[in-house]
Amino acid sequence: MKRTLLTLMLTAAVCAPALEAATKAAADTVTAEQAFINAPTDLVDILNRSARLDLVDLMKADTLRSVRNLMDGRSEIVLPANANYLNVRLTPVSTLAFRVLPAGSGRRIVATSFTIAADNQAADSEIRFYDADMRQLKRDRFIRLASPADFLRLDGLSGKERREVMALLPFPTVEYTLSPDSDTLTAHLTAQSYLGRESYEKLKPYLRDTRIYRWTGKKYQMEK
Repeated sequence: MKRTLLTLMLTAAVCAPALEAATKAAADTVTAEQAFINAPTDLVDILNRSARLDLVDLMKADTLRSVRNLMDGRSEIVLPANANYLNVRLTPVSTLAFRVLPAGSGRRIVATSFTIAADNQAADSEIRFYDADMRQLKRDRFIRLASPADFLRLDGLSGKERREVMALLPFPTVEYTLSPDSDTLTAHLTAQSYLGRESYEKLKPYLRDTRIYRWTGKKYQMEK
């Protein structure tokens, strides 16, 4: 009896680390669908969990129907979608995209982009990051958001000329688009849509509408 008990104790001691590692690996695995379903309420407050499950089920059944949201409107999944990417049109003017990213050692994190693009305002996005359990992470660890200077070609200008050009774009609005089929992120400047014609014509020669970020395995790095 003592030998049997000792054998069981030794077996448990040997298996425990492997079991713990397997459990941790499972916890670090997430799909875009799971991220959407398990997203915190403050990220998808317009859709409760039941509605999110219904949307995913409809997509899997190849039935592209919408579901009623908590604002008495309709929400729908926008194709394409895959294990690592999902984009949801929450309202006629807002979308929420999910992108699962590899983070080394089998880990995954989730990037989200919430975008508002109404007819009377420039499109603007909020980027967030989550772990596999959809606990929010500090954004600064994974991206440096685009600044006004990132969208301007200022080489060769004097200090005064730089300041004059920068003054035309004090508060840029940026739309961040997650790719459905790669780990790239596109930052598109939308501020020009509310600039006056004169200001835009002055800014246009120096303008770079789009910047591309690439995922390094640790963070999004803006291409030069």
